[in-house]
Amino acid sequence: MKKNTTLRVLSLAANLFGNGGVQSLSKVLAQNCVLLELDLSENMITMEGASYILQGLRENKVLVSVNLMENKLSDEEWEEFRDESKGRTIMPKPKKPECPVSYTHLTLPT
Repeated sequence: MKKNTTLRVLSLAANLFGNGGVQSLSKVLAQNCVLLELDLSENMITMEGASYILQGLRENKVLVSVNLMENKLSDEEWEEFRDESKGRTIMPKPKKPECPVSYTHLTLPT
């Protein structure tokens, strides 16, 4: 990925590579100038791993969206990560609904 010139969106969702994998990835992110969106959902990432991502984001001025849903971050850690990510789109931690709702089709009034 260091020499990537075409890949704009990368999904590494559900690979369960945890903090160690994210640490390696952050070094690559710091040098990548093409990737726009990164999906790291469901990877067992804690705040330690999120801090590695932030290190990469400090150098990377191009990446605009990071998905960290379904990882191991507390509500306070999510807030801290979003605050530190400086205006980038960070997929929020999903809240468990009190009453499960499922929509298969939604029609809005005209």
